[in-house]
Amino acid sequence: ILLQIHNRELVKKLTVERNRAQLADNSKTRFLAAASHDLRQPIHSIKLLLESLRHSKDDEQRAATGAKLELAVESLSNLLNSLLDISKLDAGAVSANIRPVSLAHLIEPIVARFQPQIDARGLNLSTHGLDLVVKTDPDLLDRVISNLVSNGIKYTTEGGLRIEARTVKKRVSLAVSDSGRGIDPENLRQVFDEFFQEDNPERDRSRGIGLGLSICRRICKLLDHELSLESDPGQGTTVRISMLRSSKPATNLEGDSKNGQPVIPRQLKDSRVLLVEDDMMVAEAMLELLERWGCEVQLEPDGVSAIQALDNNTFKPDAMLADLRLPGDMNGIEFILAARKHGKIIPAALITGDTEPERIQMAGESGIPVLFKPVQPARLRIVLERFLARGDG
Repeated sequence: ILLQIHNRELVKKLTVERNRAQLADNSKTRFLAAASHDLRQPIHSIKLLLESLRHSKDDEQRAATGAKLELAVESLSNLLNSLLDISKLDAGAVSANIRPVSLAHLIEPIVARFQPQIDARGLNLSTHGLDLVVKTDPDLLDRVISNLVSNGIKYTTEGGLRIEARTVKKRVSLAVSDSGRGIDPENLRQVFDEFFQEDNPERDRSRGIGLGLSICRRICKLLDHELSLESDPGQGTTVRISMLRSSKPATNLEGDSKNGQPVIPRQLKDSRVLLVEDDMMVAEAMLELLERWGCEVQLEPDGVSAIQALDNNTFKPDAMLADLRLPGDMNGIEFILAARKHGKIIPAALITGDTEPERIQMAGESGIPVLFKPVQPARLRIVLERFLARGDG
């Protein structure tokens, strides 16, 4: 009898695990299908626009086509960055710098950033109770609040938004509310799923891509903040973030500095950059861009040849950029660490298109700055200028 009872319990557990695995597999299939569709759309546009650009001889028309190309590339970049954010958060490659933060100092710039969109839609945005200090990572919480405000603006046509904070015992409850159309009750459990969008079966990218709330949920979990959502159809939606209140004063949120002094960027002209990249298409594009900025560039296809170039002492780089995946036995991390054993500590950054959690975690744990492809040229330039201004790696 005991054996029969044990077997029945075992069958129940196996059934639960099988159903859970099936749900996970179905979720993964939906994720890949939505990601594939949303990636194909801008790529399709880019191919068509490139063909149009190739046959266009009118400068004005070429400029207009170029502007459309830029929008398509930006759309593709935004999706890839969102997918990368999810991979980094799932891999544990994002670390939180928890400290006392003033909600007013954090949220006021967010409001200013979105004010043009709010005004353009004829909405209003009010704040209340922001004179509180909480324990959080300001950069990560900024991303969560910005995403909630952006969503509120998209789905609100009349009225507006309200950001309100209040104390609940030792915690602070921060609510972002809108007077939009709300969410149907049967969809409330799905709103934090990847690529879920209510009433958007055609996947209209102007209404977002359905990854924002999923990223918010992961960030709040990392910060140990409680995230909850309530909504009434036709009345609006409120998302609440509950976090610990701080009894200590807020720390400074100013930009980068060293020894209390502001970092002054140095021009890139005549700077020497060692580029280690084996993909020739990427290498040629990087080479052209860096040379346009006035850099002297030495390109090497792998870590071994790059180390030999350093040993020959014919090229003394001011900075190094290396792909994470390199041919041979030496990856980008191993190359940079080996190069630094040759004497002077040369500022260096990894550039990678990897989204595998293990590789993302490995890159993050290396202590070397990481740039994820596709890298915005402005972001790359900022990194190089900071390297050259600080003179450290």
